[in-house]
Formats: sequence, structure tokens, C-alpha cells
Amino acid sequence: MFKRPFSFKGKIGRNEYCISIGMIFMTIFPMFFLATKHIEYQAYFGGLYIVVFYFYVAQSIKRARDIGRDGWDIISSGTIISLLFKKGNDETAGNGS
Repeated sequence: MFKRPFSFKGKIGRNEYCISIGMIFMTIFPMFFLATKHIEYQAYFGGLYIVVFYFYVAQSIKRARDIGRDGWDIISSGTIISLLFKKGNDETAGNGS
């Protein structure tokens, strides 16, 4: 689990994606509240937010490949729900797996 989490190559299953989303929420919410209370550290929180967003995009693209969708599908609004609950394909993906 979590082999090369910042890479766009390969694919990941539902469990790893759900854990990734949970980690993102456990990072973003405290970071948001701390940034509103401690204005002097907002630049640091902004940098951390960029890292967390990059992690989210990488994990979502790999999960989209696992269920047979294009990586660009993560832009649509309902995709996160389908990425969380849809069963993945058993065949290998064409992009880097």
C-alpha cells in the first residue's frame, strides 16, 4: 500500500483510495482552522495545501484508471463518489501499470 503516492503511474484499489481521502480530510480541516487563527503562518499552510492537492490528484488519477476511466474524469463533480465505491477492473491499465 502507498507505493509511490505522488506518482501518476499505476493504479490503486478502493481501500487505498479511501484511506488517501481520509488522510486528506484529516490534514485539510485542521490546516484550515489553524490558518484562520494564525495568520502569520498562512504561507506555510499554503505550501502544505499544494502538496496535499498534488497527492489528491495523483491518487485520484490512479483510482480512475483502476475503474477504467480517464484521468481527466476527476474534474467532474460526481467522480469522487464513484471512485470511492465502484469496483476496479482486474485487467491491467495502459498507463504505467
